[in-house]
Parts: sequence; structure tokens; C-alpha cells
Amino acid sequence: MKILKSVLLISLLLFFVNTCVSQTINKLNNASKYFAYTNKAELQIVDSNYAKAISFYDSAFANLAVPLVQDMYNYSVCSVLENKYKEAYNAIKFCVERGCDSIMFFKNPVFNDFKIREQKRIRKNYSTFISNRSKYIDSGIIKDILEMNEADQSFFRRRMNNLSNKNFMDSLLRNDDSLIKRLNDYFATFQYLHEGIIGVSVEDSHLLGAPIFNVIIRHHYQLNKYDLTPILKNALIKGYIKPELYASWVDFEFRDVPGFGGESFMKEIKDSLYISKFTGIKSKIEENRMQIGLCTLEEQVKKMIFSNYIDKNGFLFFNTVVRIPESGRSSLDIMRRFFTVIPKPKKTD
Repeated sequence: MKILKSVLLISLLLFFVNTCVSQTINKLNNASKYFAYTNKAELQIVDSNYAKAISFYDSAFANLAVPLVQDMYNYSVCSVLENKYKEAYNAIKFCVERGCDSIMFFKNPVFNDFKIREQKRIRKNYSTFISNRSKYIDSGIIKDILEMNEADQSFFRRRMNNLSNKNFMDSLLRNDDSLIKRLNDYFATFQYLHEGIIGVSVEDSHLLGAPIFNVIIRHHYQLNKYDLTPILKNALIKGYIKPELYASWVDFEFRDVPGFGGESFMKEIKDSLYISKFTGIKSKIEENRMQIGLCTLEEQVKKMIFSNYIDKNGFLFFNTVVRIPESGRSSLDIMRRFFTVIPKPKKTD
């Protein structure tokens, strides 16, 4: 009888341990659910349903061990708008510890009442937030990446005036090869330089969502000499990057074939928008988007219109893969005619 009880006890313990491990693994690996919930949250934000957005963000954060800063920032804005100051405070702490400058929050008027109520606590603890960055940010790697960016941009700025200069162009290509190899070496060491290694490292909220090595990745795909796509796909699967960022990089590979709805999809010719020559391109693009966790094209346009025209609270929906140019109203109207199911939101004060 004692032996039977012991066997039953051990079985229960093993079941309990396996269940806990399984739950932990699921939480760490449900990036697809995370992206689905954050998309739902963003669509609620567009409709000014901030309480529902918070609920969707809570569901998202339960499916990824470490949320992405872009989403945590949006969560902080929603929390302030719903007077959930405790949640907003913790979200701001999270973002600042991972590199966000306080200007992102305290130049945004939506935080005014929050600042008045919480400024004593923020002043008291802000230096601690900054010191905690050492847990998430490797300053040596950041310095190296910034130097790599400068080396890239130094050649890029002079490129158009030296296209016929063979020596210059040879040097440019050698520089590109060197930079992408160095970045590839970092990826080989860390799998990917995610926010838990280099934070977000930005002061301007408009850059949040794209890492500091963004320009090197984009130039890599223009040259197409190294195959970084498997590394970036793995980063997407692990929840290190948003699907929009992945698509904005990898869409370069597709060029003249259906991709994710980026550069190769929509082309504006003489004030008209047309789909490229391939039959079934829209359905193929929607299929590609679904496979990596992107929202539908109609949902994407809805968020883009919001971001460009009525985003008075400074929410972050960046790295959209179908962009509305700043140049003119005609582009917006053309896009609205194409996506007839999306009405233009009314601008509010």
C-alpha cells in the first residue's frame, strides 16, 4: 500500500512538473498568438477603444516572456487614457530600462495628468530605471553597430556622385561586404541582436520598432550577397521582431513576385494604382502575410490612415509595409478607392 501511494505521489509530481514546464514553454514560444493579440489591440486603438486594447495587450503579454517595447509603449498610452496609472508606470519603467528616452513619454501631452500625479515617484526612481539598463543593453555592441552605420552612410552619401568612379565603387562594395559579415557574426553568436541585448537605443519615437542596424540589413537585401533570411525568420518565430519589420526587410527578396505587400506590390503610375502583372497577386500576398502573422491588407491600411492623419496620442504602428506617402492627398484617395471597405476616419480634436 505504501509503495502504491509512493508511486501515485511520484506520478502526480511528475504530472505537475511536466504541466508547469509545458506552460512555460508555451508562454515562451507563442509569438504567433502574441502578434495576433497585438494586432487586435492596435485595431481597437484605431477605434478609440482603449480598454479593449489593454485587454488584448494583456493577452498578448501572457504569450511572450518579454514583450516588445513598441507594444509596451502603446500599452502605456492606453493605460494613461484609461486612468490606469499603476499599469502605465510599470510600462514606462519597462521601456526606459530598455533604452527609451523619457522624451517619448513626457513630450506627449497625453501623459500630462499622469506626470502631475506621479512625478514624485518618477523623479525618485528614474535614475534606477537608467541604471537597470545595464541588464538589457550591451553598450560595447551598440557602439560598434553605430560605427558600422556611420561607415555605411559615409559611402552611401557619396555614392550618387561617384557612380562612374570604379575605385570608389569597389571600395563601397568591399565596405558593404565587411559590414554585413560583421553583423552576420553577431547573429551567429546571439541568434539575433534583440532588445534583450541592445535594447531599443533610440531617442526619437519615430525610430522605435527598427533596430539600430536597420540600414545595414536593408542594404544587404539590395546587394543580396548573404542569406540572412533564415536568421530573421528565427527571430520572428521567437518573438524578437514584429512581422511588419521582418516583411519590410525580406520583401526586398521578392522584387517582381508576390511578397508581403511592400515595394513589389503597389505601384503608383500617373495618379493611378494598379496591381502588378501577376494573376492572383492579392490573394497570394494575403496568404504570405497570414503565414508570418501580419494583419490583412485592409487592416494595415486602416492603421496607416490612423497613424498618418488622426494619431493625436502618438501611438506607434511603425514598419508598415504598404506606406502612404506624405506627399499628397491623392495617394490616400487612390488607396481608399482600392480598399473600398475602409472608410476614412473622421478627424477628432
